[in-house]
Amino acid sequence: MIAVVSAVLVGVAVAVLASLGLFSPRGSLDSLMRSPINEDIAPREVTSEICPSLHCRSAWETSVGRFVEFELVGDAEYWHTVLGDDSRRNERMLVDFSGRDLTREEIRNAVDTLFLNRDWT
Repeated sequence: MIAVVSAVLVGVAVAVLASLGLFSPRGSLDSLMRSPINEDIAPREVTSEICPSLHCRSAWETSVGRFVEFELVGDAEYWHTVLGDDSRRNERMLVDFSGRDLTREEIRNAVDTLFLNRDWT
């Protein structure tokens, strides 16, 4: 009985967090992009357009680059190698700057978003 109640409570908590944009069962990039803290980069989900060809979990177009989350670190590392200086990678997530003329401040904003939870000290 306690296990059933616990499972129900966890389900309710996940549903509430998902409705607030603080949790996504698909991945951490979705949660990051839906966070109010990133409204300034105008995130727009493009998963269905991008992921079939890249075999990724999630993709978001923003004013500072395309953010992509892969299932495997190796896939993110591969695409980072292919894109070279036009990308930055954090574990399974990558931001792609290809075809964009970004200012240093815009690139910094993208990197700060990609490494939002990183303590640089």
